[in-house]
This record gives sequence, C-alpha cells and structure tokens, in this order.
Amino acid sequence: MAGRDCAVPSVIPRMGMDAEFLRFAMSHGVHIDPRRLFADGKRRRADAGEDSHGKGDATYVLRPDGSGWVVNWRGDGERKDFFPKSAREVDLAAVRALQDRRAEEFLRQREMARRTACALWKMSLPVESHGYLRNPDLHPCGLRRVRRTVLEAERCEDDLIAPVVAFDAGGALRITGAQRIGLPGSGGAPKRFVAGTDPRGGFVPLPIGWTHPAIASVQDVITSAWRILKGDELVLVEGVGTGLAVVQATDKPVICGLSASNLVFVATALRDRSTAHVVIFADRDGDKGGRIGQSCALGAARVLGGRARIAIANGPHDGYDARDLLRDAGADEVAAAADAAIAADDFETSYLQKGATQ
Repeated sequence: MAGRDCAVPSVIPRMGMDAEFLRFAMSHGVHIDPRRLFADGKRRRADAGEDSHGKGDATYVLRPDGSGWVVNWRGDGERKDFFPKSAREVDLAAVRALQDRRAEEFLRQREMARRTACALWKMSLPVESHGYLRNPDLHPCGLRRVRRTVLEAERCEDDLIAPVVAFDAGGALRITGAQRIGLPGSGGAPKRFVAGTDPRGGFVPLPIGWTHPAIASVQDVITSAWRILKGDELVLVEGVGTGLAVVQATDKPVICGLSASNLVFVATALRDRSTAHVVIFADRDGDKGGRIGQSCALGAARVLGGRARIAIANGPHDGYDARDLLRDAGADEVAAAADAAIAADDFETSYLQKGATQ
C-alpha cells in the first residue's frame, strides 16, 4: 500500500474510465496511444485519422475526475466534451458553472496566444535558409525564424514562425496565434501552434511584406493580409509549405488555412470581407482518408459561390499537393494547375462523385 501511496494516480491510465474515453475519442476520429494517455488535465497531442497525414493533428485533455475533451483538427475542428458515465447525472447549475469557467479559460488562453505570438514575431529574425525551405527550394515569402530555448538547443536550426491572423468580432484583423515549423524528419516537419492558438477561421497570409527586414512589425502582417484580401485574386491552400510553393510558382498572393477542415471556416470569414476571385488549391487525398482535401475544398467553394474555382495537384500518392508538384515537375506545372481551376460542380463530378477515379 505504501508503494501505491507514492504513485501519481492522475497520470496513470485507469482501465475502465480510460477505455471509455479512448472509445469516445475514436468515435470522433481521434487516435490516442493508451501508453500516452494521461489524466493530468493538460493539453496533449494525438493523431487524427489512420494515415500518416493526420499525425499530431488532434488534441485531447483528460482530467483526474475522468472528464475531458478532444478536437480533431482534420475533422470539423470543434471541441467535443466528454463526461464519464458516473459523472453524467449532475445538476444543471453545476453544468452551467462549469461551462462559464471553461468559457473564461477559453478567452484567457486565446489572449495568451495572441500576446505570445506577437511577442515571438517582434523578436523574430529574417530567414536566410531553413530545412523546411528545401526540396524543393522555397522562398520564405516574409516568414521569419525564432530562436529555440535552452532546452531545445540540441536542435541546430531555429523554428520558422508563421503568424495566424483572423477577424475579431468588430471585423478588424488581428494576429491571434502562430504556427512554429521545425526541421523536417522522416515523418515530415514538426508543426505546432503556439499554446492557445485557435486556428478556426484564421490563416497565414503570404507573402508578408516588411517595412524594414531587421524589424518584425505586427502591423506589417496585418497590412499584408489586407492587401491580399482587397486584391482581385487570391489562392486559398491548406498548409504553409503548399502556400510557399504556389506563391513561388504563380506569383499570386496566398492565404493558408492550416488544415483541410479550416478551409470552410476561412471561406466563411472571407465571404463578406473580400471580393477577390478565389482559387482553392486542394490537396489530393485518397479514399482511405475520405478525400478530405477535395471535400473541404468543395465546401469552401460552395461558401464563396461563383467567384471560387478549385485546382488540384494530381500526383502519384495520397496527400499530393502543390509543393510536391513543384518538386517533381517544376513551377510551370504548378501554374498550369492553378490556371486549370474549375467550378465547384465540375470539380465534384470529376473528383468526388461515386465512380470518380481522379
């Protein structure tokens, strides 16, 4: 018994309650390794879907009392709350109090993310080269780098930092968070949001212009985003790497939605705030993943109506995108794919209806 008293029960999987939470997570497409399930109330990463493209694209929290939540960023991006069976019969006042506390915590985390992202951007440095910008060679398009902490010093290169902007309730654009991008490994480049960043409806504008290369200004980011939104045409993509490739190959401004599921949220935010014609450059995802790249691109196009067209990078494997096409075939092929963008109805017929093989 003494040995048990010295243990830390809040971070040791409890078979019954934890199994219930794991089943709940799976029902929402979130895959958690039971060996990495910790009931400590902290935000932790998990995988979305069953393919390698969803690695790290989910978040979960499991508290010591067995309650928690999951978010599948490759799904609808919405938080799904969980309560164990033993806790589901609670009085309404307690539920409302809990909801109020969570709403306050949500706002606190968002404000902390905004402040942290702005501080990181202000202390960032120009990028001369970075592992993420190789194979193919990509221009950083105004992205910058941030120094790693002492605890991360064993990795030789700094992170790239991509500022995330979104509209506030009054229609003003603000930096709301950031994505840090590390060195590519066998599973791709590690990407992580600054803690508290809510990517829904947010995007990374490319290129970002600098008033002065040695000084990173928050206003430069906002000005660049507005310049893109007020232009005649823009390209909407998922990831930052895809966006860099499209800018380089087409010389067109880009906004990066950061995930397939966020494309619809970004399109909704743009619908009444930008009159630009939009080319949505979709990732080519396979049947195993439900063709999520194509489906979300179609959903975004439906939101924007007739001024939106959809392009796609056709390639030899699932998850193929404009960056892969630039590497394999060159800038002219990426530009040609963008120019060949088609209307939403035609795209649905060609790529999503039953029997479509592209």
